[in-house]
This record gives sequence, structure tokens and C-alpha cells, in this order.
Amino acid sequence: MAARCALRWKCHYEQMQVLQAKLGSALAVIWYESLVNRTELVIRMLEQFLHLRVGPISSDVRRDSLSAWKSQLGVEEIAQIHGITGGSPDHWSDIISADGEFASRKAQQARLSM
Repeated sequence: MAARCALRWKCHYEQMQVLQAKLGSALAVIWYESLVNRTELVIRMLEQFLHLRVGPISSDVRRDSLSAWKSQLGVEEIAQIHGITGGSPDHWSDIISADGEFASRKAQQARLSM
């Protein structure tokens, strides 16, 4: 099951990169990790993208869901995920950029070196 989910995730990720290259700023990508860790920032970005105002935002976000996989997946399942995606779930969470959009490693490294 873990391998199938990882393969599905990888396909979606690759398709998202294609769409981002084609659509640029006409596409808003919201990653779950960013929504959980930077809720207000992501909501404000979404407001700008949609040209609307949401109002006050609840800060009642369950951050423990980000690491639930650590107690639910075994060593073999994590190895399967790593083999398919090239990294563990922590690895992929680490490359979600601060502005709520996915950044390739090169783009993220370029930002860090500025």
C-alpha cells in the first residue's frame, strides 16, 4: 500500500511541476505542510490569488498530523517510499518552500544563496 501511495504521489508531483511550468502565476499550489505550518500566510496568499477576503483565521491547526506517518509506517514501508520518491516523507516536507509553493531543489538552493 505504501509503495502504491508513493507512486501516486510521485506522479501527482511530476504533473504539478509540468502545470507550474506551463501556467506560472495562473496556478496556485497549496501544500498541506505549508497550510499547517504557515496557515495565515497561505490563506492570505490564497486571498490574493482569488481576489477575495476571508477575514479572521483560526489558529486551531493540528500540527501533529505532519508526523503521524512516523508511528504508522514501518521500516520496510519507509524504504519503499524512499525508493520510489527518492526521499523519506521528512525529506519532501523539508523542500516545501516558506511561501507555500513547492520549490525545486535548485530553486530553493538559489533562494538560500541570495
